[in-house]
Amino acid sequence: MKLERDVIGSGIWLAYLGLLSAFVLGLVGVGGGIWLIHDGKDVYGLAASITALGTLAGVYIWGKSKQGKELQGKREIIGR
Repeated sequence: MKLERDVIGSGIWLAYLGLLSAFVLGLVGVGGGIWLIHDGKDVYGLAASITALGTLAGVYIWGKSKQGKELQGKREIIGR
């Protein structure tokens, strides 16, 4: 039971760490884009902001898809 508790605790910690990392990277990407727009480089700033947001959205969608496939695999194993 202690091992299971440790595994679950570390999983929660890693999830929070990933969420914090995504927030910081998104903030830096969008903030950098806003700074570039303010500096007169409108196209580069817009591209940086869209790229940062698109990357975060893509990673989120990919992660949810992977999580769904893993859950479906576990359901199939249990259903046997």
